[in-house]
This record gives sequence, structure tokens and C-alpha cells, in this order.
Amino acid sequence: MRLTATRSVEVDCFDALAELAALEPRPALARLCQMATEADGRLTAEDVPRVLPGLGARAAANVVRHATTLGLCDRHGVLTAAGRRCAETTLAPIPEAGVYGFAVVDDPLLGHRVIAATRRAPDHTPGRGLDAIDPSSLPRGEHATLTDDATVRVDRLLFNGPRPVVGGRTRATAELQWHVTVGAAEGLWLVEGELPDERGALDGRPRPHPVEDGWGAFAAFAERALAPVGRWDATLRRLRVSLDALDADARAAFACAIELTKPELPPLGEFATATLQDVPLAARDRATADAWLLDRLVAAVRADAAAWPRARVI
Repeated sequence: MRLTATRSVEVDCFDALAELAALEPRPALARLCQMATEADGRLTAEDVPRVLPGLGARAAANVVRHATTLGLCDRHGVLTAAGRRCAETTLAPIPEAGVYGFAVVDDPLLGHRVIAATRRAPDHTPGRGLDAIDPSSLPRGEHATLTDDATVRVDRLLFNGPRPVVGGRTRATAELQWHVTVGAAEGLWLVEGELPDERGALDGRPRPHPVEDGWGAFAAFAERALAPVGRWDATLRRLRVSLDALDADARAAFACAIELTKPELPPLGEFATATLQDVPLAARDRATADAWLLDRLVAAVRADAAAWPRARVI
């Protein structure tokens, strides 16, 4: 059973001085991280010459210190999530600073999150785009920091006066889509729309988002949202319905699609629309089950009779 929910979100667009780290290929660092994963998950100065032969002890220690600065390992040399990702993809977060255009949303599903970042030219015209940030959010305080497994990691905003905004601030409306297979540990979200001031369009790339207690959360939602259609049976994980509420296809497949308007999905808030695909069905009661059985029997006989040759019918 698949759920797709949509709603409008306000996007805050502005330019700011910032320090961030963008993922770039670093084969040597990737090999060091691969070597660490093949051992005990720890990067040490003694291991560095095996990948970079000819380095002395001090240079090897500097390489480990650099990996720590990039966030590939902690101060004890233990690989972080970024280090494990570097081992798999060869991509390492490389720090840079400058003026960037940010698009930020505040939403019950996404939280306070950067959904797009672009390098801006000195005159604040659009520059080379950065890949979408996933997941990330802008620090709220002057020295706030955050680390994540994002394509771009925003470390901090650099203040120019009382606020970290150096370009014009504008707002736009975009569409948020939330796709999830009920019961799965992870769903996908994407945001589509055009940004103002020649900032281009949001990429609309699906990004993962964890789902906690999927069936439990869906049961709480279905009990109220699906009441006009039927009664959700949390034990069977099926919607109990009456036969007259179903068309022929739903009766045959024991599943249907349901469209909802302004459904409330705790704790994600209200959506404009939601569509449920392949909702599993069951009879509301014994009388409905008997009628459903007879309906399927009649349909099977008719289908079989339609396939008989004329000579056999006569």
C-alpha cells in the first residue's frame, strides 16, 4: 500500500555569507578510508604510508589531522558516517566560504531545512549550482554548527552586521510531495517549484526520510481519515468495507485506490491531498463476506461461460 500526499510550502530565499563543505572526489582520502573500513574502522598515521608511500611520520600525522578537520574521522581516528561514505563513493566534504543563495523551508515533515544552495557571483547573480542538500538545515545561531551526510554541509553563516543576510530576501511557494510505502522504514520527499529572482527551479529530486512506527502511525490516521469509506482493521491491516462501495475492479482485486482531501497525518500536519494506492480490503461483516463470495462466483462463471465455444454452449 502506497501513500502520496501533497501540500504547498513557503520557501524563504536569500543570499548569505557562509562556510560550507561541498562533496568532491578525493581518491587518496577515499583509499585511506577504505583501508580503515577493511581494518578496525580506525585511521592512524602508521597506515598512511601504505596508501601514500614516502611520507614521514610528521606528514602522515598531518594527513590524519586533515581527515579529522574534514570530518572523515573523529579525533581518535574512528571513521565517521562521512568517512564511510567517502570510502564507498570517493567523495569528501571540502570546505569553502563565500556568498551563497539559499532556499529554506520550515515544515512539520522537513523541519527547518535547506532544500537548495547555489554559489553566487560577486554581484549576487546566479552562479554555479551546488547539488541539493540532503538532509540539512541552516544554523539558527551565529556560531551554530551541524554535521550530516549531506551533499553540502552548511557549517555556519558568517555575519555581516546583525544578520547573516547580504542579498535580497524573497519568498516563493512550492509543492511538497511525500511518498511512502506503508510499513516501510523510509519514505521519500521532494519539493518542486520555481524560485524568484532568476534563482532557477528546485530540482525535485526524491530524498529519503525515516518513518517511525509506520503501521501504528497509519492506523491512527486511517481510523479517522478512512471512516467515510470503511473501518480500518489494524490486526488484519485491511480496510473493512461494504460491497456496494466497490467497483468491479476493486471487488476482483480485493484492493482499491482512495483519494482524500485535506487529510491530517499526525505528526506531519495537514496535507492538501493524499492518494492511497493498493489499499487491501476485507468484508465489513459476515453478510458482506457471503455477498462478496457470491459476487466472485458469479463473475467467475460468467467469465468461464464467455470463453466456451458456441458448440459447447448449444
